[in-house]
Amino acid sequence: MPAGRVLSGKQEAVHQRPEGLKAELTRNSYTAQSVENLNPPCSMKLQSQQKLTPVLTSTSNGDDSYLEFNKASAALFWGDFMKIRIIVGLIAGLAFSSTASATQVFFQDFESLTPNALSVTTLPGFSVTGQVDVVGNPNTYNIAALSNIVDLDGSPGPGTITSSTSFAFNAGDRVTLSFLLGGAQRNSVSDNFTLGWLLSSAMTVTNIVGTGYFDYLNLASAFAPASGSQSINLAGDAGFLLSSVSFTATAAGSFGFSFGSTSADNVGPLIDNIGLDISPVPGPVMGAGLPGLVIALGALVALRRRRMFAA
Repeated sequence: MPAGRVLSGKQEAVHQRPEGLKAELTRNSYTAQSVENLNPPCSMKLQSQQKLTPVLTSTSNGDDSYLEFNKASAALFWGDFMKIRIIVGLIAGLAFSSTASATQVFFQDFESLTPNALSVTTLPGFSVTGQVDVVGNPNTYNIAALSNIVDLDGSPGPGTITSSTSFAFNAGDRVTLSFLLGGAQRNSVSDNFTLGWLLSSAMTVTNIVGTGYFDYLNLASAFAPASGSQSINLAGDAGFLLSSVSFTATAAGSFGFSFGSTSADNVGPLIDNIGLDISPVPGPVMGAGLPGLVIALGALVALRRRRMFAA
């Protein structure tokens, strides 16, 4: 083959890598020239992006040819590579996505009530046994309340508040009861505080976790098959702390709850911002994970190979 000849299109040859050829692309045609001691052995300068055809070059002795791409071809390759990265990332994200989001099924902050009301026997969302007080801001009790809160030892007390409704959950759901809890804040005397719960039927619950004032308790021992309670002694000067109890259901059912005190000195534990969340446990999406990654990557590689060797 004459020195410097450029082969285009689909002409094929099986040779070794050229050692002394430099291909130069002009605006309208490809040309080649011999270069001595070129390092690296072969390179190409793009002066126009009008041609997207791969270039097949040969050395002067005709025993060597190879396939080389111009910058536009490299850009196409980079675009396919980025597509692969994006799709792989999306599939990996789906592998750990949840099939549903958390739902807050109950919340009560007592803001609809008249502040600084004593001997209260009705509360929104709760039935009241005994009496409780509603303390507002400002108040004459030196209680650092930012808004309405409930004193579980009314005037007189004590009292217990029980959710008026039981809330349904499914097998595998994560049930979380949260509340803002503080001491009486009128002396340093400790008061009893009791959290109670009632399940619709006897069942085993798992992954029982407490936070805040309940983070150190062995709550598993308090969960009976259908109901249970947990009591703590809360110092009168204990500050407000967001606390919670959560568990994973092993069967479908419903959940009710209560808060109370046995304190009988007209000053008791303070509670506010009571919420109940029911969250489906996150699970993988069908078809995601490693099998999905392998299939997607294989398809994209095959597409790229067809582009490279298409006519």
